[in-house]
Amino acid sequence: MSSLDANSTLTDVAFVVCTALERAGEHAVLCGGSAATFYVPEKYESRDLDFVLHFGALTTTVDAALLPLGYVRAPEMLYRHPAARFTVEFPPGPTAIGSETVTKHATQHQGDLVLHVYTPTDVVRDRFMHLLNESCATLRCTIALVAIDSSSISSPRLLGDGRSDFASRRKQRR
Repeated sequence: MSSLDANSTLTDVAFVVCTALERAGEHAVLCGGSAATFYVPEKYESRDLDFVLHFGALTTTVDAALLPLGYVRAPEMLYRHPAARFTVEFPPGPTAIGSETVTKHATQHQGDLVLHVYTPTDVVRDRFMHLLNESCATLRCTIALVAIDSSSISSPRLLGDGRSDFASRRKQRR
């Protein structure tokens, strides 16, 4: 199997990691932003690889498969390599986009290496859902800020001294 170094691309790492996991008996599917990078590296960049494993995958098996490649589990529950710039993560399964379980994926081969990856269509759907979720989170935060009781906010501190004079003159007119 290929060795990984600082010049390894996300695609290099994806094939090597997926093959090592496959040989260890763990079926892993590349998903998320790393799957988008696999298909269009010039348009989308990810710094980590997200693989979803089948339910019941053992951490000890994953550790043993990745250690010979140079990947070691870090305290943040991701895997780091001393030279390769990409981390490897295993988000909880099953493979899904929103509430829909993904049952089919593409399988790519590169010599004796294998990579299971979301189909291009599922990558687009996944990135759309990711963007939608981020937008909703931003919207929820905005609504929460607007919902703060304005009486508990000190106007001079919030608006600045020049604007507080305006507020006091406005109160005098009432």
